Amino acid sequence: MSRDFRHTAGVPDVVDAAFVAEARDLASLPAAGPPEIAIAGRSNVGKSTLLNRLAARKGLARTSKTPGRTRGLVLFSLQLGRAPVGELRIVDLPGYGYAQVSRAERNAWQPMIEGYTRGRASLALFIVLVDARRGVEDEERQLYEWLGTENVPAQIVFTKVDKLSASERGVLMARNKQMFRGRRGPLLVSSETGEGIPALWAAILEAAAPPVPGPSGAAGVAMAVSKLPQTFEIGPMRLGDVEDVMEIERVSFKTPWSPQVFLEEMARDWAHVDVVRDHAQRRVVAFGNYWVVADEIHLLNIATLPSDRRYGHASRLLAHIIDFGRRGSCRFVTLEVRRSNSVALRLYRRFGFRAVGVRPNYYAEDQEDAIVMLLDLG
Repeated sequence: MSRDFRHTAGVPDVVDAAFVAEARDLASLPAAGPPEIAIAGRSNVGKSTLLNRLAARKGLARTSKTPGRTRGLVLFSLQLGRAPVGELRIVDLPGYGYAQVSRAERNAWQPMIEGYTRGRASLALFIVLVDARRGVEDEERQLYEWLGTENVPAQIVFTKVDKLSASERGVLMARNKQMFRGRRGPLLVSSETGEGIPALWAAILEAAAPPVPGPSGAAGVAMAVSKLPQTFEIGPMRLGDVEDVMEIERVSFKTPWSPQVFLEEMARDWAHVDVVRDHAQRRVVAFGNYWVVADEIHLLNIATLPSDRRYGHASRLLAHIIDFGRRGSCRFVTLEVRRSNSVALRLYRRFGFRAVGVRPNYYAEDQEDAIVMLLDLG
């Protein structure tokens, strides 16, 4: 499909845009492939218009005066130039709120959207659209909070901001300031004028692009670590951290380690427990445990305090561990992960891990299989 919008500085060149599929149930979804960007919002929020603006095509997604035209998960493929990824998919989710469909059909959408969000390893970012003239209401707030509990990267985007005055924009941001404290800030976008589109593309590409090694062998990883807010730091676990680490351990794993095991890990030369410290809370909010054996890092666990799971600490810890391995001339990072742990699988695949085997009945408490994954550090 040919380009319909004039190129805007700061956005990638959309070389081609095409419809891929519409799935009315999870079984109909095409196989996972390129990074996927899910877009959800009320039925009259301007979702199709924004999708067309992102694709630089006027007719890719249908726009209608009748809300609720999207009845399934609609996938589009965008082939990109001048971008860190060559292809990504946009997933248009069914609208909610004012959709003019039966209650039974609306009720069927929820498990489909939840199943897609929880189980799709290629999902890189979930965009929640909000009409700037209304602000965040209960449905958007609940969706955003739920995405946080599922550890899914989420971005709030206020649409139709060209309809607001400067003072109304200030009121909008002030009213929602508390909701976004410590999280990814909202974006203000107008599909009509193109305002905010470069910032939205930046958020999309940051989420979709895997870490890319640079001249030092770890430039992409180092970039991820450098984005850690100043109130946080990553460092080795200390004796005074045991209580905080145990709190995270107990809520994260079915068979948690004991404090003694962590103390033994700290005493071993080849074992490492690194933590994320939140100076504002004066506590540890995440940790990663790994072993270094010869030229291999074996990653045992990464865990985050539930209340802090939407801040990207797991990604930063993983980037930190990979960077440590590269600086130490390690060749591989290996790990085992539950087959059902879609959040962890999504994280590891984004960093370039690939599945290399299965350990049947690996987890003693419930006999679930473990997927063995490997990252080649080059």
